[in-house]
Amino acid sequence: MAPPPRQCSLVLLLQFVQLLILCSIAAAEPGRYAAQSNFLNAYTCENSELSISCDKGSVIRIIRANYGRFSIKLCNTHGVTSGWSLNCISRDAKNIVSKTCDNHRSCSLRASSEVFADPCPGTKKYLEVHYTCQEGDDIGDIKVTTTVSTKTTVPTTVAAVSTTKLATKLPTRKPTTPRPPTESPMPSTEPSIRTSTASVKPGEIQMFCHSVVARDITWPDTPAGKTAVVPCRSGLSGIAQWTCHTDSVQWHPSSPDLSKCVSPQVADLPLQLNTGESVTTVVMEMSSITANTVLVGGDLKVAAAVMLNALDKAEEQLEILPMHEQLKQWNDFTEAMLKTSSNLLDDTQKTCWDDLPHYDQQKTATSLLLSMETNGNMVASKINRRYNFVSSTPNALMSVNILDAEEDMVIEYPGEDAPTHWQHSRVRLNTKAVPAENGYVKVVYLAYNNIRQYMQPNLEGEYNIAADGHRSQTVVNSVVMSVSVGEHHMSIGENAYAMLPLKEPVILTLKHQELGLENPSCSFWNFSDSSHLGSWSDSGCSVVSTNDSHTVCSCNHLTNFAVLMDIHGTEISEVHAFILDVVTYIGCIISIGCLLICFVSFCLFRGLQNDRNTIHKNLCLCLLLAELLFVIGIDQISNKILCGVIAGLMHFFFLGAFAWMFLEGLQLYIMLVEVFEAERSRCAYYYTAGYGIPAIIVAVSAAVYPQGYGTDEYCWLTTENYFLLAFVVPVGVVILANTAFLALAIYMMRKHAGAIASARNHDRASAKLSTVK
Repeated sequence: MAPPPRQCSLVLLLQFVQLLILCSIAAAEPGRYAAQSNFLNAYTCENSELSISCDKGSVIRIIRANYGRFSIKLCNTHGVTSGWSLNCISRDAKNIVSKTCDNHRSCSLRASSEVFADPCPGTKKYLEVHYTCQEGDDIGDIKVTTTVSTKTTVPTTVAAVSTTKLATKLPTRKPTTPRPPTESPMPSTEPSIRTSTASVKPGEIQMFCHSVVARDITWPDTPAGKTAVVPCRSGLSGIAQWTCHTDSVQWHPSSPDLSKCVSPQVADLPLQLNTGESVTTVVMEMSSITANTVLVGGDLKVAAAVMLNALDKAEEQLEILPMHEQLKQWNDFTEAMLKTSSNLLDDTQKTCWDDLPHYDQQKTATSLLLSMETNGNMVASKINRRYNFVSSTPNALMSVNILDAEEDMVIEYPGEDAPTHWQHSRVRLNTKAVPAENGYVKVVYLAYNNIRQYMQPNLEGEYNIAADGHRSQTVVNSVVMSVSVGEHHMSIGENAYAMLPLKEPVILTLKHQELGLENPSCSFWNFSDSSHLGSWSDSGCSVVSTNDSHTVCSCNHLTNFAVLMDIHGTEISEVHAFILDVVTYIGCIISIGCLLICFVSFCLFRGLQNDRNTIHKNLCLCLLLAELLFVIGIDQISNKILCGVIAGLMHFFFLGAFAWMFLEGLQLYIMLVEVFEAERSRCAYYYTAGYGIPAIIVAVSAAVYPQGYGTDEYCWLTTENYFLLAFVVPVGVVILANTAFLALAIYMMRKHAGAIASARNHDRASAKLSTVK
């Protein structure tokens, strides 16, 4: 029933008054707003003045500042769409703002090129400041409107750095007199490098993790059990951390913690979202940034938080639109959210996921699951008619399906209109098994690639050890799929999350991502709404059937599902691992020496120069270089680029060795079937095949899946996505071909032997006959 006109008029009047109040507040402080976290943000356009302040008893501490431009929307009254730089950064902005505002209760700065210098001529700029208020003494207000010198005096300290893994602290060492501050021509805008010092007793030996370069950051020598805290690499704000493990005296985990490092483009997204920009525009820009930028760990956390906050903003902004326009905006918004999720889960962003600790990976992955599920349910809640929405991206698939509640039918996801690579895992659900809303059944289906890597139940290097020494590790071994029906969910624990029980179970057929694993378990992701931390649970789910490639599950509720399986192995003690390493390296070194002698011999002795020895010479060379790379670089995992290059070169030279083995078999076969040696050498053909074919295989492999070169444990080919087949298949072909050559050679030799024996018998018979005569 429609409300009376007088009531409608009253509601419109109240909304108008509320709008006027909000506009008045915005006019009073145009650049100030509260951020979603524990720090404040402020901005002002070029040639305007920015004032920031804290409450009494608190002082300002600058977190980040930039004079330039990252967004096309801010300070763009004329709607310019091109010609401006969107990567405009003032390197000295934080120094200038910090010098002006730090430890003051309030301060003012003029956003002009006279104060900050012009980082990008021709682009209209704005000043953006992120700061926090902390307890401290009020030392007065400061206002800056004239040129500020960018030359800053910063203290420098000199630290004694050990170049060996063992260092002895001598008790007779005299304390070093602190040096006075010295002037730095290029002051850093980030925190200085610091490591916590170890307390060492006289005569005690202190263990150190060696200085390394990882994630384009130089990490200093750090005592065991301590954490190195250094600035993020150039162009990022924040700090990075890495711990030197007490027991192993190695950097732990395998990648440093960059969860507090954020790129300026991503850091600008919360600012745009909170300044009233169109939420659809912000999410579209986020999808573009995540598609075209190699992110770091902190970017993932910020992007995931923006996705959750964007849902609330979308509800506010799109609710006031007409229904047809509202649905169009929701579709655009949902497409951008799905593209952002896919971009964050892309293989190219795996390194930035490794920047996060295990619990941060789980929290970020949970935020993605929750935001996309909520997004789908919000779209479904706006529609009360039959409706079908399907959107597919490389790493995420969404389907929103609305059916009449009166229909008794079994629906399957994904539908036939979904791309083929999503069809390997399926869900079957009876519409009568789920609750209806306004006479309709509204089902939201989601599937994700790669997210399973960041929702693993075990920490890095964590195994279950059995009494017989065998170890097992439980891993997620399928895509993660989500099925939900509106907001019909309940708590199954203090902070747990799950869907209401179904009248009939949902049937899931999940394809195994890795073969050879055991003990499948049908599980769902049980997480906390507040912390977004969770764990896998098999409550309400059971295994119906399983084989080498698929597991069929039955669950009595709807949520996020996957199959967990166990990897089994044998635990190798540290002593045995050390002995194995020693034997391996000694064997390789001896082999390298022998191969070098052979190679030199084939090159120096002219009497050995022929096609067959050319093959021997190049076979020795390929094996020599491959084993040399193995000894030097198999464990160079701290530098991902170097590790990938080493893995690619090892791939090439080992393939080259097998190619020359194939040519050796071919040459032996030719020598058996040819009566006379060929007048022209075949070396040109042999060189083309021996090095050309391996080069083509490596080039194609690197172009198709460059992340396949180098792993977290060693610099070789990864087993993910069957990438190891790029080595196994060519080697298998060579082995089969050489086996065929061997069989043919044996056949030919037996044939020749039979012919020779027959000729001898004939000669003997002829001799006897002539004797009789």
